[in-house]
Amino acid sequence: MDNIKDKKHYRNAEEIKKSLLLCMTDLEQQEKKLHDCIIKHIEEFEEAQKFCSFLNERCIARGKKLKELSCAKTRFVMEVSHEIKAPLGAIQSLLQVILKGYVSDPTKQIELIDRAYNRTGELLNLVRDMLDLTRIELHPDTLPMQCDDLYSLIVNVSREFKEKAANRNIVIKHKLPNSIPLVMINRSAIKRVLENLISNAIKYNKDGGKVTIVTKNIADEFVEIIVSDTGFGISDDDIPQLFEIFFRGKTVNYSRREGTGLGLSLTKKIIDAHGGNIWVESKLNEGSKFHFTVHIGNNCEKEDIKDDKNFNH
Repeated sequence: MDNIKDKKHYRNAEEIKKSLLLCMTDLEQQEKKLHDCIIKHIEEFEEAQKFCSFLNERCIARGKKLKELSCAKTRFVMEVSHEIKAPLGAIQSLLQVILKGYVSDPTKQIELIDRAYNRTGELLNLVRDMLDLTRIELHPDTLPMQCDDLYSLIVNVSREFKEKAANRNIVIKHKLPNSIPLVMINRSAIKRVLENLISNAIKYNKDGGKVTIVTKNIADEFVEIIVSDTGFGISDDDIPQLFEIFFRGKTVNYSRREGTGLGLSLTKKIIDAHGGNIWVESKLNEGSKFHFTVHIGNNCEKEDIKDDKNFNH
């Protein structure tokens, strides 16, 4: 009997041992699962922390950007107000002199009215440039492009400035190849670009200087146009800011020339809208070279070009 009891106790002990081992194994598995779960949640928490830090940095950057934009807007309004105030004040002063009878000589009166008229023109140019700058900046994709002849455009625009250049004995020269590829441009917009660059090349030139316009092809993809002058040049410090709104470099101070400070900003916006580039090379007292590129119209044909009645080859 005792042996039977011992065997029975032994079997019970073995079963209890197995049960305990199973429980321990199960506990170990549960512990591993719990450990893996905790690690997973820690990793998720760390990822969430990183994402929150990223969002926080973005919010700080956005806040900083919004603050900069707000300051830029305030500065722009102040600069616009200043630019408008100067010609308006001049016009008012000139007309006041006439209205209050300070000048009775009809010839002098006409001279004052003519000066007021010229300042009105400056004001209209400023407003026009501001409107065009805003329109192109807000809707750069609204400039309709078409196949066009760059040769005729360059020659026609240059011709418009011949008299102005001749008044200061400045010569405008072309170094254009016999055949310039047709380009995809907005003609009136690129006309404005050429007008701005050629006007500046005369304005900031020396009496008796030269203005040269050159074109060259770049890898059958672009035409590069270069407008160079023999004028005062631009300092290295001014070049990085040259295309900013209302920026006037040191050249303006000692050349004593007028300008709105919007021409080059508008020029850059136009070239950007064309998918081209614009840059400048310059040396003080030697002159400047303004380069810009426009796309070659690979599928253009002569028949696609509208007639230019003002151009004669």
